[in-house]
Amino acid sequence: MAPVAEMYTEADGSFLFDDKILGSQSQSTHAMLRAEHEGIAYTQMITPGSELDKIEVTVYDIATTETPAPQMTAFLFEPQAGRLVINQFFQFTNRVTPPRTFSDSVKGTLRFNLPPAAQGEVEIRTTGPTGMPLRSSARKIPGSDAYMVDYPLKPGDSLIELTYSLPYESGEPYFGQLLYSNLETRFVIPEGVTIEAENLDLLGREPQSKASIYQHNGSSGFSLRLRGQGQLSESTPGGSNAGGSTEITISPAPVAKELTWIFSLTGVILALGFYNLLTLKNDKEHSTYTVNATDDSVAADITSSSSNAVTKPTRSRKTRRKK
Repeated sequence: MAPVAEMYTEADGSFLFDDKILGSQSQSTHAMLRAEHEGIAYTQMITPGSELDKIEVTVYDIATTETPAPQMTAFLFEPQAGRLVINQFFQFTNRVTPPRTFSDSVKGTLRFNLPPAAQGEVEIRTTGPTGMPLRSSARKIPGSDAYMVDYPLKPGDSLIELTYSLPYESGEPYFGQLLYSNLETRFVIPEGVTIEAENLDLLGREPQSKASIYQHNGSSGFSLRLRGQGQLSESTPGGSNAGGSTEITISPAPVAKELTWIFSLTGVILALGFYNLLTLKNDKEHSTYTVNATDDSVAADITSSSSNAVTKPTRSRKTRRKK
C-alpha cells in the first residue's frame, strides 16, 4: 500500500485532508490512518460510515530504558514426520503510568535462545494491542549466542511468537533455556504426544483439540522428552502456523490466582491472512490515509490507485498525544 498524501498536524494535533482525496460523505471508505510519533507507527482503521471529522489517533512518547519483561511464555510442541515444530509465545503487558511506548534498539524488547539444531532459522510474528499480527525479525546479540527482537511495546497487551523446527526422534531429550528468571512457563502438547519432565503440573485439556496444557514450575532451564506425533492443525509442514481452526485457552490453575491467557493460535494466522486480503483490496480499490507525527505536529500521507474519488468538504481530525 502506498500512501495517497502526507501532511503535518497543527500544534493542537488537528489536520486536514484535501477534499478531492477524502471523497463524498456517502462514499464507502475503507482506509488506514497511520501516525508516526518519535519513529513509532500507530494505526487506526477507517470503515464505511465513519465520521471523518471525529477520527482520533492516540500516540505516546517513548521510553528507551526499563522495558517490561514478559509476563508469561508458552511452548507449543508439534512433532510430525521427523521434525519438531516449536511455537513459543511471549506475553507482554505495558501498564505504566503515565502511558509510554517502550522502544530500546540496544537491548531490544525480547531476548531468547535458539537451539543450535534450528541453525539460526526462526519466524517471528508480533501482535500489538490492536490485535493486528505482523511479521518481524530478530538479530544476533553481539558477543552472545542469544537473539533479540526490537519491537515497540505500546500500552496494553502484546504477544511475540517464535516459530522454528528441529530434527525429531521420539524419546530424545529436548533442552530449553530462558533468559528471564521467574518467568511463568507453560507447555502445550497435542493429542497423540506425551511429555516427560520434572516439575510439571497438568492444568487441563482443551476440549476441541484435546491438547494438554502443563505448567512448568522449575527454573529458567528445563529438560523434557516427547513421545509420539501430533499437531493442532491438519497435516501441513508448518503445523499450527499453516492453517486450521483450533483455539487454545490457557485457564488458571485451580489453586492459583492468575490471569486467563487465551492463545488464539490459528486465529492469529487467520487475522494475518485477513490483513493481507485487506491490503490487496486497498491496493486495488481503496484509499489509504497515513499520518506521521513529530514532537508537536503530525504529518499525513494519502496515496490511492482509485480513480473515482468524489469531492467532499474538507474534514478536520485530531491526533491525541499522551505525555
